[in-house]
Amino acid sequence: MTQVASRDDHRARVPELLATARTGLISPEDLVEPISADEFADRVARVAPGHDLEPVFVTCNRLALELYRAGSLERAVDLCHRLLEFADRRQLEGVEPAVSALALQPMVNLIRVEGYTGEVSTAFEHLAELENLALGHEAVIFGRPVSSWFGAASPADRRWVQCFARNVVIVETAKMTLRRVPSSSWRATARRLIGMWPDTGISGPWHSHELWMVSGGQMRGGLLDVAPELGMLARTYSLASFGEPDLTQLVDLYDVRTSFARKNSLSAGRFRSVLAHLLMSVGDRRRAAVVAREAVDLVVAYDGRLAAYLAQEFLDGDVVLAAGLSEPTLLQLDSELIARLEW
Repeated sequence: MTQVASRDDHRARVPELLATARTGLISPEDLVEPISADEFADRVARVAPGHDLEPVFVTCNRLALELYRAGSLERAVDLCHRLLEFADRRQLEGVEPAVSALALQPMVNLIRVEGYTGEVSTAFEHLAELENLALGHEAVIFGRPVSSWFGAASPADRRWVQCFARNVVIVETAKMTLRRVPSSSWRATARRLIGMWPDTGISGPWHSHELWMVSGGQMRGGLLDVAPELGMLARTYSLASFGEPDLTQLVDLYDVRTSFARKNSLSAGRFRSVLAHLLMSVGDRRRAAVVAREAVDLVVAYDGRLAAYLAQEFLDGDVVLAAGLSEPTLLQLDSELIARLEW
């Protein structure tokens, strides 16, 4: 039987759990739904660059993500660059602004790879240009004048692009800051993002507010009234950061946590994983295991590493992990997609 960590171990680990890539930020994010090998192969077979362009970008971006997850980093990066070259050729033909917006995603993919595994300073330089795009200023990313792509776009299309760029800047700045930047600068980064986009506690990603909480900042103003889930996060961070968690408050969090499930499975599962550690830290091993099991069930299809960690930590390894796409299958699909992009 697996040795369960001691109460002191869990108490020491909770702040780390809140602020590392193990669970990531708990703020809601768009989920990438699991896909089978057969379904993916069918998508690749239907890619026809000479016709509808949206499936080209969607399929290539998804494959780049799966390659990254499978550890084929170079192939993921190469596919993104090939997709950008494909977009360059289509730009010369004068495509619609909506299609140009799709070409932003492989840029975001490359920024993420650089920020998570490469030179984080370079990634922040690219995010600064994306911030310019979000603010309606001139922006050049990977040598491409992306702001000019949308010069003739309708006001609605421009707003969509600016909102997309804003969300990416907030989410990725927070993630890269937590993973790659000394904690002494976390609060300043969070303050800058919140100052630039103060409404993101109500609409859009909460990551800048959550980064503020991780850095020890306290919630202010009326956000608790208009964003109760954000207040729930603030209470969790407060309990985890200052002394012995109060069991009464933990039970209250446990009882009302279902409101968070209205977001998405991964965020709800991450929240439960933190709650399980908090419960264990006050010696409530039985309830910690219950919450950990709920967390595993929620995240297993989206984050196998987190599911495996929780199963090992709380459930004696008792969980069946979902099998992802195999690397040989992904490499074959990659070759087929590249051939189609060169049509």
